[in-house]
Amino acid sequence: MRTPSRTSTSHRPSTLEVATVAGTLPRPSLLWWLAAGAGAFLVAAAGWVVVACLSVWAELAGEGHVTGGAFRFATTFWLLAHGAPADIGGQRVTLIPLLLTLGLAYLLHGVAAYSARQAYLVHAWEAPDRTVTPDQRRSVTLRVAGVTLAVYTLVVAAVALGVGLVSPSLWAVAGALVVGAVAGGLGARQGSGWRPDLGWPVWARAIPRAAATSVTVLLLTGLAALATGVIVHRDLITALTEQLHPGVNGTILLTLLQGAYLPNLVVWAAVWTTGSGFALGGGSSVVLLGQSVDALPAFPIIGALPAHTVASWWNLCWLAGGVAAGAAAAWIVLRTRPRARFDETAVVGGLSGILGGVAFALLALVTRGGLGGQRLAGLGPLPLETFILAPTVLGFAGLVTGLVAGLLRAPAPEKVPAVAEQVARTVTLWSEGAAADGGFEEAAEPAAAAPPPAAAPARATPLAPAPVRPATPRATPTPRLKPVTPAAPPAPPAVTPTAAASPSEPGVTVHFGPHNVTEPVVPLEEPTDGLADQGPTAQDSGPLNLTADPEAPTVAMRPPYAGVDPNQPALDFDNL
Repeated sequence: MRTPSRTSTSHRPSTLEVATVAGTLPRPSLLWWLAAGAGAFLVAAAGWVVVACLSVWAELAGEGHVTGGAFRFATTFWLLAHGAPADIGGQRVTLIPLLLTLGLAYLLHGVAAYSARQAYLVHAWEAPDRTVTPDQRRSVTLRVAGVTLAVYTLVVAAVALGVGLVSPSLWAVAGALVVGAVAGGLGARQGSGWRPDLGWPVWARAIPRAAATSVTVLLLTGLAALATGVIVHRDLITALTEQLHPGVNGTILLTLLQGAYLPNLVVWAAVWTTGSGFALGGGSSVVLLGQSVDALPAFPIIGALPAHTVASWWNLCWLAGGVAAGAAAAWIVLRTRPRARFDETAVVGGLSGILGGVAFALLALVTRGGLGGQRLAGLGPLPLETFILAPTVLGFAGLVTGLVAGLLRAPAPEKVPAVAEQVARTVTLWSEGAAADGGFEEAAEPAAAAPPPAAAPARATPLAPAPVRPATPRATPTPRLKPVTPAAPPAPPAVTPTAAASPSEPGVTVHFGPHNVTEPVVPLEEPTDGLADQGPTAQDSGPLNLTADPEAPTVAMRPPYAGVDPNQPALDFDNL
């Protein structure tokens, strides 16, 4: 089973980084602050225009002409999307239409991303190497997010104060701050490529992704449960719609109104799959293990509720959605810890599921609200039950997933390079360093660093006199030069003692010149006066007899003889 490396950063290059490397980096087309400010204003205006168009359409269908009430309703409903309570038809409405809120956040995210890309391009073109530092990315993200947030919040606050909503304007400003901070911050971070989590541990970087994955799995489960209820009870939904006698225009507007609250309904269905359930006002509650339903509002979507008032095996099957969400959160975090023990994986998996459940419970709180007083107040998930059951279900599923994963997979051993790979790497580095220095040259070691010379060999017993051939001068052979071939590191230089008269004399260190001379050269720092008087001796250390000349700077080399004549006079170094 393949697991990601612990040292992987999982930093995926952005489009602008790829364009920088390819040399096709475009130039900025608009000032970033102008794009951020104007874009935030246009997003707020676009949201109001969409709601105003639907309101005018509904008023034309009912009254035949347009009055100021359509625009007041559009403004109130637009502020309701930011969390400001609205007074519609004498009823206090606090249930946020999340579809409109998510649409505004999506547009604001795109504006912030575009503005951050323009600021990124400005810094890239100012740099000589067309690169943007992490500090500049962070600065771009904060500035773009700040401008987007400030302009959007000012527009919402100005509209809330303009229509006379003094007290609800605080809620509208708070909602605008949340929408602008989340959407603008994420968009600016995406556009600039800033990664604030690069300094975190690998497992910590996976926590936000794990929580988002678990929430996504729960929302998909809730969507499947809602779609199943609509399909199974479509006849009841059709009957409830016909009882209202809305007509063609009314049916369209009713569908749009229910569509505005579709994300709320999906979250409610997801909460139901975790076992906690939601309230429908007037003491009515719908839970997985049974429901207590009193009189309900005559909305067609209410017909999608389960028909059973007690638990059924079919309803219990929906718990698999919460189990899958907790397992997904645990698996994402466990992928960053491939060598952890089973007890550690169990704890990490359980904590990941709990964090995912807490994130989902916070999202469920946003979907609570009311469509009026008395029986239509307090619609949405049950807060206490949701905060208990959602983290419990997801946390238990994550714990079991981590325990099973830790028991099934064996810890992967650390990869140790083979000896051949280490040697090859060392040879390559040594060769590159030697080639950069101009050749393979090893400085002669000082005589003190050399190992102490061996004791002088015993003098060979004189052999029978042998005829001595006259010494004929020989030309010193020219050393051959071999090309430098850094195939393998050279063996340590051999240190051999000279033919010294006593063991106290310094040894000889072989020196390889820049041309890699194959014949040894013996440098003599001081002339040896007594060497010529002693005459040649038999040596066992090598095939050559080395004789030092106190006058010449080089070494005379002669072939060895079978023996020496004690009556032979000393060699004449000048005639060699």
